[in-house]
Amino acid sequence: MKSSVKKVLLVDDDEDDSIVFRLALSELQADIQFRWNNSCDNVVRELEQWKPDVVFLDINLPRINGLECLAHIEKAAKLSHVPIIMYSCSELPKDLQCSYELGACLFFRKPSSLSQLTAALADILQMNWHSPATIRQKFYSGGRCYEYTEAR
Repeated sequence: MKSSVKKVLLVDDDEDDSIVFRLALSELQADIQFRWNNSCDNVVRELEQWKPDVVFLDINLPRINGLECLAHIEKAAKLSHVPIIMYSCSELPKDLQCSYELGACLFFRKPSSLSQLTAALADILQMNWHSPATIRQKFYSGGRCYEYTEAR
């Protein structure tokens, strides 16, 4: 797989999800560095220091949830350019809508299998992340929002 994405940060409090995510990335056979953070507590510092190409951010996190974290990232002038992909098992339409309203580029529901995650990551990471606004427009336009549903 060829991708412009070289660094991926996953923010998810479930260690098992991080292990599966790392495994899916490794199956892509791409040169992608991966980091996992289990809360939003230190995300801003990690974004400033490590400078990931994309961030996968879970909504259901302890203390500071993913939507609050997204709002905080978007308010930080130095970080507002970082593409955020909401990565959640939430099926609530309000979470989808709120994610895009707060600045997410994409909403990706956690798949139920490693093979589905691997296929989706192969597709998502090949998107043009140098132009996250273009990706966002495909999924959020005119107040209508869509989640990423499958590899195309």
